[in-house]
Amino acid sequence: GQSMLFMAYALHVPATIVTVLGFIYMPVAAIGKRVLLKKYTLWLQWVALVIITVASMTFGEMQSHGTSSKKHAQMEYMGLWYVVLSATLSAIGSLVMEKMLQGEERQP
Repeated sequence: GQSMLFMAYALHVPATIVTVLGFIYMPVAAIGKRVLLKKYTLWLQWVALVIITVASMTFGEMQSHGTSSKKHAQMEYMGLWYVVLSATLSAIGSLVMEKMLQGEERQP
């Protein structure tokens, strides 16, 4: 996951955009919690996750449109995908670790 962030920075993605897009971690972790850990998320928590995610994605999209050259914009969009992939891999990694630790607690 961390190497994806380095690749995004190499493609000139600003740190503010990396931070904003990193918020995709929360909905990915909530979905993974349901699928992998069989835990439920309340409807009000889902509403909050959607609001935060849409707001931060909108902000990130508005910031990325400040680019003047089309080629630079394409490279930046690839960098944005690296950030999303990094956040997704981090969420999956934390869920797998939580699943492994829960398995150890149940064994005497």
